[in-house]
Amino acid sequence: MRISPTRFGTIRHHPPRHSAGAIWRSSRIGLTIQMLDQHHRRFLRRRKDTGAVVSSVEDRGPAAQAGIRPGDVILELDSRRFASLEQLHRLLAESDDDVVLLVQRDDAKLSVPVRLA
Repeated sequence: MRISPTRFGTIRHHPPRHSAGAIWRSSRIGLTIQMLDQHHRRFLRRRKDTGAVVSSVEDRGPAAQAGIRPGDVILELDSRRFASLEQLHRLLAESDDDVVLLVQRDDAKLSVPVRLA
């Protein structure tokens, strides 16, 4: 496993045999996410979308205060799509202290404002 510390969190790159790929944990937004892979897409019936699945949410962190839950799928950050965790990290680094996440929860798409730490 390769670990890449970044300004806003840590990206862990798992060996290729691990189906989930990289996992990203960010204290600035207060959650752990991983990119949608084939398994997630099939399970969530989201065959073409890119996005990141929320694995966990820090108690009392910015994402928890905004109402983000484990299992939510983040599709956009400030109306911008992303195709990798690195790209999401860049979008987050370019953002102000307030962002809006487009989140898929079950069959609903929600715009969730988040104040970053």
